[in-house]
Parts: sequence; C-alpha cells; structure tokens
Amino acid sequence: MEVQSVNHRFLEARCRLPKRLAGLEPRFQRAVQQQFARGHFEVSVQEKDLDGRTRTLKIDLALARQYVESLRTLQQEMNLPGQVTLEMLAGQRELISVEESEETLEEAWAELEPALVAALDALATMRCREGAALTQALRRHLDEIEGVLLRILGRTSDLVTAHRNRLRERVADLLDGRLPDPLRLEQEVALLAERGDVAEECDRLRSHVASFARRWTKPGRKGGAWISSSRK
Repeated sequence: MEVQSVNHRFLEARCRLPKRLAGLEPRFQRAVQQQFARGHFEVSVQEKDLDGRTRTLKIDLALARQYVESLRTLQQEMNLPGQVTLEMLAGQRELISVEESEETLEEAWAELEPALVAALDALATMRCREGAALTQALRRHLDEIEGVLLRILGRTSDLVTAHRNRLRERVADLLDGRLPDPLRLEQEVALLAERGDVAEECDRLRSHVASFARRWTKPGRKGGAWISSSRK
C-alpha cells in the first residue's frame, strides 16, 4: 500500500489497484476524503506475496482429448512415425492452468483498510511536519522583509532631502549656475522629490506582510510538497 500526495487547489484522489480490486476504488477515495481537505492523492496497491492464497491446478480434459485425436489423425493422414506422449501434451499451456481461490471484495477490504488507514495517518503526520517547517521558513522571510522595511522607513526623510538637493544641483548644472525663479524652482524640485518618496509603498508592503502572516499561520494549514507513505 502506497499513498502519495502533492499540493493541489482541490481534493483529488486516484487509485491504481489490481483489476480484481477495482470495485474498492470508491472506498479508497472516501477514506482519503474523510482525512484530508485538499491535495492530489495517488493510492497504489501491489500484490507481491500470494503464498497465503489457495491455488489449484485445472486440467482441460476435453481440450486434451481433442489434441490427442487431432495429432493421431494427423499422424495417420501424413503417415508419420512416433507416439502422442504426456510430455507433448504438458507443453500446451491451454491444457493446464493455475486457479486461485476467489476472494470477495469485503474480505479484501478487511485486509486492506488497516494498511490504508496507517498510510494515511503517516502521510498526515508528514504533511503537518512539513507544514510546520515551511511556516518557520516563511516567518523568517517575513521578519527579514520587515527588518528591511524598518531600515528604509528610518531613512525616508533623509532620502527625500537628499533627493531634493540632488535635483537642485542638477538643475544648477544644466543652467550653468544661472538659477531661475527660486520659488518656482523650489516648487518643481519639491514635486519631483515627492514622487520619489517611497513611504507609501513601504506602508502598503507592511500591510501585505501582516496580512500574509495572519492567513498563513491560521490553524489547520498544511504544506504541500511531494510526500509519500507506504504500509504493508
């Protein structure tokens, strides 16, 4: 029994089962839906050990008689030497087959359900562990962003003043030191400096960071990288 999970916007469960167990697919899907709210799941069941199942040999006597009669007829018609032997018949796969005792779906489900539940429990534990690690990593990134924002905001007033001074110097250089009307120049410089003010953008980014932190740390949120769990 193997269960794999990858992040997905909705809940989707697919099963890869032996043909004789295809009727159990709805039960596998319900088991996944009862424990998880989202994600893409693949449940695989492989049969590797059949020693515990009763097997018997079945001989098709009617077909064997036809083989013998046909071979003898061919021998007579073609005047061929030799005899029809047991070894000759044993080499025909159609004559001897192995049959396994049939198992009802209820019996199969009784054996498979505990393994499925154990695999899903292990998967849920791994998803929670991964989600906790991812939450810590995101918190570190959010703290770094907030730290950078605080440093930027601490320099905002100085940046505006420095920007205004640079603009005034550039205008003076372009006019070869011949300054225009000081009042008009100050108005234009102030307008350009105001456009370069990033305080509003920083406040907006801080609001986004706070909103993201509240939503991400909401109880019950889980991570979504590839995770698999197996049970036998």
